[in-house]
Amino acid sequence: MMMTTNRFLTICSAVLTLAFAVTVIMIFIPEVKTTTFEQIDVQRINIREP
Repeated sequence: MMMTTNRFLTICSAVLTLAFAVTVIMIFIPEVKTTTFEQIDVQRINIREP
């Protein structure tokens, strides 16, 4: 009984640690997405400067 509880806790902590590490690493990886358009039809564009 005690061995299965220890094993469960070890596996659970390993999975949670791995999930936390992946989450922290994903925060620091920059997302590079460039949107390109060939043609845009608009009637009005308002540009405000800060």
